[in-house]
Formats: sequence, C-alpha cells, structure tokens
Amino acid sequence: MLSAIYHKVSRIEYEGSEFSSLNNYVIIINFLLKIFYFFRYLYIRHFSFVNVCTVRFVFFILLRIISYILSTRVCFDIFRNKFFL
Repeated sequence: MLSAIYHKVSRIEYEGSEFSSLNNYVIIINFLLKIFYFFRYLYIRHFSFVNVCTVRFVFFILLRIISYILSTRVCFDIFRNKFFL
C-alpha cells in the first residue's frame, strides 16, 4: 500500500518544483506517523478499555481511505490551485 501511495505522490508536482523521490517517502512517513501518534494518544487518553487491535484496524482503514483518495483525481480537484498532474 505504501508503494501505491508513493506512486501517486511521485506524480504530484508542486508549483515550480518537483518532489525528489526521497522527499516523497519523507512526506508519506511523516503523515503516517502523525496518524499513528494521534491514535496512540486517543488510545491512552480516551479508549484505554478498547483493544489495541481496534485501534490498528481503524488506522489501516484510514490508510485505505488515503490511498483511495490519492488514487483518484478527487484530491487534485480539491487542491487544484496548488497541485497539478
């Protein structure tokens, strides 16, 4: 799934500059870490009674949603002024 997200991000060009391949992975990994820390915070603070598997399940559902959004042109329509193919 990470390779699919990388493939879509590598096709995105920001106005006037291109992301390098290393920068693509840095962007993706930073975003995934933010999601992971957010769910870890929710688990520790609010959902300590919930099984860890539930948090992992929600995390992977979010990854699926992100990959779907990146695989369609929806994200490019939303950020039309900043991103282009």
